[in-house]
Amino acid sequence: METFRNAVTPPMQKSLSINSGLDLSSTSFNLKASSGRLEDVSIEPLIPELASATLTPSSASSLNIHLVAGAGELLQGNRPIANLTFNAGTNTHSEIVTLQPQNITAIRSTGVSVPQAKEVNGRLVLIGLEPLLEASPGTPVSLKLYGIPDQSYTLEFSKVWDFFSNRGWKPEGAHH
Repeated sequence: METFRNAVTPPMQKSLSINSGLDLSSTSFNLKASSGRLEDVSIEPLIPELASATLTPSSASSLNIHLVAGAGELLQGNRPIANLTFNAGTNTHSEIVTLQPQNITAIRSTGVSVPQAKEVNGRLVLIGLEPLLEASPGTPVSLKLYGIPDQSYTLEFSKVWDFFSNRGWKPEGAHH
């Protein structure tokens, strides 16, 4: 997971990683984002074995990615192999964007197609003008507060919520 601030910032990057013990010569997949906020997306190789990394938008929230190893090189191991560079658009709201690889195909150095590949979702936390509170399931529930650095935020809680009067919140403490 990566956290990015979105108030007219320079382009941001998210690395794509491979985790394969096979001798891959190429792989292709569709990368679906849960939001159409990622703009001006490009891809660049991070490793010398990667001869070609191409990206073709297929919709406002979906990209086709094709990675090809150079002659005599392999795409294998567990490491970042390419960077996605993007802008988060002009929306000033905070948002968690899920990145879901789909329809993965891979070819081994022998030319044989890999029968199945496991996809692992990624995500981006885009921070706009307001903070973002994430609740993770479990007992007890885990909370993560994302916000602009050097800003102060106060979390409040209530065991009983009075919906009509908007009373019932009690300060839990200030967080920086």
